[in-house]
Amino acid sequence: MAKEFADTFDITHTLLWDQSFQSWAQLGVSLQPSAKLYGADGELLAEWLGPFDEEDVLELIDGNQVSAADGAEATVERFCRYADRLSRAQSDAGAYSTASDDQRQRILDDLRYAANALAQTAPSELAVLSEQLAAAMRAHSQVLLDADLPTDPSAAGGYDDSAAALDSAIAASVAALNDTCGVMLQPHATP
Repeated sequence: MAKEFADTFDITHTLLWDQSFQSWAQLGVSLQPSAKLYGADGELLAEWLGPFDEEDVLELIDGNQVSAADGAEATVERFCRYADRLSRAQSDAGAYSTASDDQRQRILDDLRYAANALAQTAPSELAVLSEQLAAAMRAHSQVLLDADLPTDPSAAGGYDDSAAALDSAIAASVAALNDTCGVMLQPHATP
């Protein structure tokens, strides 16, 4: 699993496998891939959600900090990458009912990852909408997981309620995501 994860995200640095997730809790990590760069004095210099650019790390190590304006642009750019990824994951979810169990699990993982990353990278004016969307996506995915990845998702207990809550969160965020990133999410984002 770890090798597949490293291959998927082109990770070449050493990975720590922590099945207990204690390191996640101590470092404030809520999804993967994530990275945090600390200085020798223990000060957090930077953090990333998703793959990160080695040149960014080297610049930080060399002390070449980006300006605040560059940082704000990078934040919106990163947020929009996750909005696009969520939109693509949503499209992939159309194959849920014909997918194998492993593929259905991957579909749900991709949707949850993209929604969580979107919430964690949201500019402050979109933070509440993005977190509501991520929470609804997590809850809806959990319904499917609790029902053991049914091939007919609507047969899962609580599916209709969680789908309605997710559709409501999507509807509330569509305009903001389109205005900021040019990305449109569709109702019934998961199978």
